[in-house]
Amino acid sequence: MTQIGFLRNFRDIDILLFLSIIVLCSFGFAALYSVGLGKDPQNFFYIQKQLGVFAVFLVLFFIVGLLNYRMIRSVSFLAYIAVCIALIVVLLSGQTIRGTRGWFMLGSFGIQPAEFAKLALVCVLARYFSGHTRQIGQFRHILASALIAGVPIALVLLQPDVGSAVVLFLIWFGMIMASGIPKKYIFALVLGIAVISLGAWLFFLKDYQKERIVTFLRPSADVQGSGYNIRQAMIAIGSGQLFGRGLGFGSQSHLKFLPETQTDFIVSSVL
Repeated sequence: MTQIGFLRNFRDIDILLFLSIIVLCSFGFAALYSVGLGKDPQNFFYIQKQLGVFAVFLVLFFIVGLLNYRMIRSVSFLAYIAVCIALIVVLLSGQTIRGTRGWFMLGSFGIQPAEFAKLALVCVLARYFSGHTRQIGQFRHILASALIAGVPIALVLLQPDVGSAVVLFLIWFGMIMASGIPKKYIFALVLGIAVISLGAWLFFLKDYQKERIVTFLRPSADVQGSGYNIRQAMIAIGSGQLFGRGLGFGSQSHLKFLPETQTDFIVSSVL
């Protein structure tokens, strides 16, 4: 790439997208700082770790932005294969965290192949759909795309990580809807999803997974048990209202009512 071509690609980077990333990450850093203030003693490990990850991926953002998108398209299938292999390996030798065997540990730093599978699936499906634009309404292409998505979904379910599997499924479903398939196939897909969901509830999902779904739908059913975290998060949000209590003053998190504040309930920790 010549110097002129390099500068042209750099100039074409989406500034609005870049600024959106900076703003969103800044809110995340503020939340992690608030979590660190609430630890006893104060511990800023999570924000330090996140700042390091942010620096690495900021460099990758510019590198990928400078590449010709056709090169990304050409390696999408290889990335998909690599991710599927990683998902198999993590099932055999990965680290189990909170009941899910889905992590490679490098010291204190964890790598979750399921996260990379989401990106790889977007790229490989985009390549597949773009290569069959005129025939995408044919059922065989819908089935082929479902099989492509089905491999990483099945491997992630074996960990088991139902949340990531659902995200992978929604990626495929959203892209197949945006591809312009006939309405009759949309109805068939929705009906098939309903049947599969019923079968999963009856024969596949474990009791604790069913309990999570029920708790999501009815968080007040067991406020001292499975609905405890959601109840405390709702109290925190209600107490902080729109602008929150400020960094270091979140009631439910800093008074230790809300566990694992640095993960699923991080929004509640600063309200």
